[in-house]
This record gives sequence, C-alpha cells and structure tokens, in this order.
Amino acid sequence: MILSMTAFAKFESASLVWEIRSVNSRYLEVDFRLPAGIREIEPALRGHLRDVLSRGKVDATLRLTKSAVASVPEINRAHLVALLDVLDDVRNAAPGIGQPDPLELLRWPGVFEPDGESADDALKAEALTGFEYALRRLVEHRGTEGGKLDALLREKLSALEAMVADIRTLAVSFAPMVRDRLIGRIRELDAVHVDSGRLEQEVALLAQKADIAEELDRLVMHAQACRDCLGAGGPQGRRLDFLMQELNRESNTLTAKAITSECAQRAVELKVVVDQMREQVQNVE
Repeated sequence: MILSMTAFAKFESASLVWEIRSVNSRYLEVDFRLPAGIREIEPALRGHLRDVLSRGKVDATLRLTKSAVASVPEINRAHLVALLDVLDDVRNAAPGIGQPDPLELLRWPGVFEPDGESADDALKAEALTGFEYALRRLVEHRGTEGGKLDALLREKLSALEAMVADIRTLAVSFAPMVRDRLIGRIRELDAVHVDSGRLEQEVALLAQKADIAEELDRLVMHAQACRDCLGAGGPQGRRLDFLMQELNRESNTLTAKAITSECAQRAVELKVVVDQMREQVQNVE
C-alpha cells in the first residue's frame, strides 16, 4: 500500500506536547524545535524518524508544559553558601581575583540537588517515548491518506484505460478517412489523371504518420506499471512520478496526431486525467 506524505500527529501528557507535521517533498527533510534542555536527544529522534520515513518535509515541535518547567532542579542553597564562603576566603587571600562566574558556580558538583538530574533524565525519556508514539500515529495517518490516494489513482487509471479503448476504436477508420480526404482534394484540384499506385502510396504514408497504435499500446503499458506500483510495498512515489511523465509524453503525442475532432477531444480528455494523476502523485511517499 502506498503512503501519503501529508499527515499530522500529536502526543500530549502532563509534562509535554509533541506535534509532528509532514508535507510532500522530493527528499526527506526534518526540522526539530526542541527546548534548550532537551536538545541533546535530537540525534536519537532523527535516527528513529529516518528508520520509518523515506520522503517528506517533517516539522517536529516539542513544548514543555508549566508543570515540567516548574520541575527544574532546585539549588542546594546550603552547599552554594558554603562554596561562596570558600571563594570569599580565597579572594581575601588573593585580592586580585575577580568575582566568580554565576554559571560556573551552578556547574559545581553538589550545587543542584541530586534528584534534579534524575527528574531531567525522566523528562528526556518521556520526550523520547512521546515522540515514538506521535511518529507511529503519523505513519498511520500517512497510511490512511495513502489509501485514499490509492483509490483515486486507480479510478483515474480505469478512466484512462477506457479512453484509450475508445480512441483505439476510432483509429480503425483513420486509413479510409485519409484516402477519402486525399481523393477529395485531388478532385478539387481538377486533376485529369491520377496514378492509382502513387495514390495508394501517399495514402499509406499519411496513414502511417497518423497511426497512434504505438502510443495507445504504451499508454496501456504505463497504466499497468502504475497499478503494479500501487500494489507493491515500500515507497513508490519516485517511480510513479516517472510513469506520470511517460503518460504525459504519450498523451501529448496522441493529441498531436489526432486527425478527427472526436479523436482530438478524447485525447485532450485523456491528457486532463493524466494531469490530475500527476498532481496527486506528488503526495505519494
């Protein structure tokens, strides 16, 4: 089953909220927006995402709730005061030493309560678990949208095949029609004598130029290849996109070769169906 690249998923808990959005893209593009204290888990998040997605532009945003922000590790004030007292003794002994850097003080072992680090680790673990859940939901959503794309593309392929059959029926009368037109033109020119052998050669040449059997056969072949892609597993977007280009090329040639208004109209309708499929295939992973 094919997958769509357009989807949205969300995970929400008392501590955090994950939102993941995915839209179509030629390659896999990932953009994470993480709070400063949790950015170190980004490599793990990217690795997990690349294991399950191959194409699409993905935006993943993590927001901490007020309860999570409030659980920032507390300072061990007694330990900090003791450290400042030691620094005062040092500065008294060496007056040239400047004021201590507050951030360096906070990094000193024991300034933060020990349970603060475990709380931070627990938040990171919850963020990883929440991301995995949201990512699974995103893949499910992409599968649901892919099922809709599958049904739509199969419907369009059936319409294309029906049009090809109609045009093939119309093409049976092309050679006699070319012959009648050529004879009518000769009569308009008041030609006294016409070599019947040369006439048949010209008719054969014009009929060959107007022959669309090869284009019709290739359209059917490419349509079947599209059905094979829809029934295959794994990402099929790039192959379907290539097949859409081939269908578009054949439909253009078919339109150019059409020698009757009815055939030209059917060829234009076929080209419209191909354009509609090309637009939808852009969303297939």
